[in-house]
Amino acid sequence: MLILLSTAAAAPFYTSQEDLSDEHTVIIIDASASMQSGNRFDDATRLAEGYLSKKNSVILAKSSPEIVVENTGSSQASDALENVEPSDTIADLSGAMSEGMRLLSQRGGTMVVVSDFAAGKEKIRYLQNNLPSPMELTLLLLM
Repeated sequence: MLILLSTAAAAPFYTSQEDLSDEHTVIIIDASASMQSGNRFDDATRLAEGYLSKKNSVILAKSSPEIVVENTGSSQASDALENVEPSDTIADLSGAMSEGMRLLSQRGGTMVVVSDFAAGKEKIRYLQNNLPSPMELTLLLLM
């Protein structure tokens, strides 16, 4: 596990010519004050770009979830990720995930949460264990 995290922190990016997935991807970025430590927030947005598909939504987890873009192409979602900023608040990750579930409720898709999980993991685990089908969840821990 540490090897994977250290590899992710080193930012080894791979460019692929594969077609983007047709499913809807919801990217949730922790925009809390703890993400301002070092390059965490920039690392989070770069990491999130690797999970974009043909149809994307981006949500910032702040004290209340903020939908940055909804149901947009990869280019627009990538531009949005380049322009988001962290805040001086706590992150309501569970609220952002609930919003992501709402966006995916019609056709399913993938939800990717990028966070340092400083606010705790209990509610996240509950949501993860009760995720409706056909949704998938990927949690990415930044240290």
